[in-house]
Parts: sequence; C-alpha cells; structure tokens
Amino acid sequence: MIRKFVYIMPLILTLSFTVPANVNGAKAATILKKVSAVYKKYKTMKSTFTIKSTDRNDKSTKSSGTLWLKGPKFKLDYAGQIIYCDGKHTWTYNPTDKEVTKEKYKKKKGSISPSDIFSVYKKDFKNAYSGNSKVSGVNNYVIKMVPKKRRNYSYLKLYVNQKTNKISKLSQYYKNGSTMSVVVIKFVPNPKVTDAYFEWNAGKNKDVELVDLSN
Repeated sequence: MIRKFVYIMPLILTLSFTVPANVNGAKAATILKKVSAVYKKYKTMKSTFTIKSTDRNDKSTKSSGTLWLKGPKFKLDYAGQIIYCDGKHTWTYNPTDKEVTKEKYKKKKGSISPSDIFSVYKKDFKNAYSGNSKVSGVNNYVIKMVPKKRRNYSYLKLYVNQKTNKISKLSQYYKNGSTMSVVVIKFVPNPKVTDAYFEWNAGKNKDVELVDLSN
C-alpha cells in the first residue's frame, strides 16, 4: 500500500500548457493558472492528509499521514513507515523492525509520486472542467485529467478550493475499477525545514540496521 501511495502523491511551481479550444478545457486552464500562482509562492510545504482506497468490490480502507516537500525532496510519514527522499535516494524506515532501507530514487515513467499531489496537473494530461463538488463541506472546482499516454489508470480528478485556489483532493481511477483518493486535511506553507530534514541521519540512529540497496 505504501509503495502504491509513493507513486500517487514529488508540479504546481510552474505551469505551461496549451489552452484547449473547448469551453471546459479553457475553464480548466484558467483555474489551474490560479492554482499555480498560489503554490509558486511556497518554497516548502507541509500537509496532513487522509487516503481512502476502494477496490472493485467496493471494499474500502482509510488511513492518514503527513507529507513535507521542498522542491524534489520529500519526507512522508505514512502507514507506520517514514520515507525520506533527497531527490537522489530514498530511505524507508520501519520503526517496528528497527530497519531502514536505502535505494536509488527512480521514478517510474508516468507514475505520480508524493510531491506530485500539488503539481500533478502539469504532466501530460488533457484537462477539462467537470463541475463543482464539496470536499469537507467546502465548494470545489473539479478538473478531470485524462492522460495523453497509456497509463495503469484511466483518469484523475483534481479538486480545487473555490476561495483559496488550493488543492483539496486528488482521486485516481484505475482500469480495474478501484480508486484511491487523497484528501488534504491541513496545509502549512513555508515550514522551516533544511535539506538535511529529507535525509536519513545514521549518526542519530545507530541502533537501526541499514539495508543498502543503492549500489
């Protein structure tokens, strides 16, 4: 589950796409430009969130976590594990087993990683406004995002707060009928975190076994 989430949640800092000719496409572009303007102001971000996964039989699970972002770097505390990423390597720490696994950070082509939740729309999608919906009782615009290239999912839905132009929710619809939705519970702009915050500190964790798979 955590591996799947790592590739749905590290692109809102800049935005460049062609405004489609149709009305819904043009409206989506206008909304996303406002979203981009909001997130451009932040060098670092912190978000608490919930994730709801529903399978094809309509059975669902719900969990929560916290995400810190700084450019391509991220730290993810989720599902009993903590993942550190400095943009080049990841360290997956399992407190229960007192073990941390180091790997090269290789993002799968077409995948969505943790930092993408606030910038996913800048990827290769055909975006269209698809109406309004409430998230946690607040009015949101809904943008349907269909990938231009073949992916393991059919489409995404991005929910944008109508007052703040911030992202409230991201839902991913898979071809097998399952879905995964990430809801932002709390967003903190520009928290004070250094680059070292996104790296595993072996010196402070000498009792933790390191499994190095990065070579």
